[in-house]
Amino acid sequence: MTVGMDSITASYFALFEVINHSFVRKLAPNEFPHKLYVQNYTSAVPGTCLTLRKWLFTTEEEILLNDNQLAVSYCFHQAVDDVKRGFIKAEEKSYQLQKLAEQKKMAMVSVSLSLLSASH
Repeated sequence: MTVGMDSITASYFALFEVINHSFVRKLAPNEFPHKLYVQNYTSAVPGTCLTLRKWLFTTEEEILLNDNQLAVSYCFHQAVDDVKRGFIKAEEKSYQLQKLAEQKKMAMVSVSLSLLSASH
């Protein structure tokens, strides 16, 4: 399966393994995703999967991706998932995030990023 992502955009994303819905780690270059997929599929640990996540270190890098609809879509879905899993603490902003999710993807990502930096 292909996601149709160009190589420049792809450099801002990486494959990660999510273990038990909470522990997230980036796959090493020498790991084989299919082998991990089969291993996870046959394990008894719930909520273990492979996922594509952004691999960015600054909000400036993320802003560079604003014109790329595919990248924005991935960032949006990751932000929604991160809020849902509690990686980003929404607290009093949860209603605002829900409304933003219904309105505009990038606005939701921006608010999530500000909450992420406030959480650390």
